[in-house]
Amino acid sequence: MALRFLGNEASTHLAHFELERGNVDEALAALIDVLRFNRRRALKESAINAVDAYVHAACLRSKIEVASRLHAFVTAYRDESKLRRSPFGERTYREIVAHYRVPLDPDPRLNDLDQALALALTI
Repeated sequence: MALRFLGNEASTHLAHFELERGNVDEALAALIDVLRFNRRRALKESAINAVDAYVHAACLRSKIEVASRLHAFVTAYRDESKLRRSPFGERTYREIVAHYRVPLDPDPRLNDLDQALALALTI
């Protein structure tokens, strides 16, 4: 289990790296593996980290409405659960959201992680 978890984290980091390079397809392929693993193991922290990457992917694909809904969900989830990003991750995430002018008050809102992941798969 520990090795698979590390592989899962590595896939999330790979997705962020590919997004920084503009390789959305490669990032989404890595994130699919993350989602499959998370659904089997119910690892919410890892899934939330993947949603951060999906916000970036949606921005790169000019799907700002999708990015907005995911951004609102992940922000609320992190606030409620006290789940914080690393300082580097927080700075990077804020830069992406500001650069693409992603609004925080979408309609309709996502109610749970399953809805967020289902929406993420539309990117």
